[in-house]
Amino acid sequence: MADEFGGDAGVIGKPVRLDSESYTIIGVMPQAFRFPTADALYWTATRFPEQEYSDRNNNWHYPVGRLRAGASSRSAPRSAPGARG
Repeated sequence: MADEFGGDAGVIGKPVRLDSESYTIIGVMPQAFRFPTADALYWTATRFPEQEYSDRNNNWHYPVGRLRAGASSRSAPRSAPGARG
């Protein structure tokens, strides 16, 4: 997908089909972005059943967030309910 969009922010808001599903592009990461791995071609928002959040054996979620201006990574877990630092 990086080859297709090339970091072009002009695609934000446009539709795209991934695995026969329709999505709206909400962001484009820089080509050098590597999280959680360099192998990811795209990310989609996911909503999990409530029990997924309380099951401490689920360790495959990789949440990504953006700190507000002036916030530190140390204070972020206090600002986001349920976040672990």
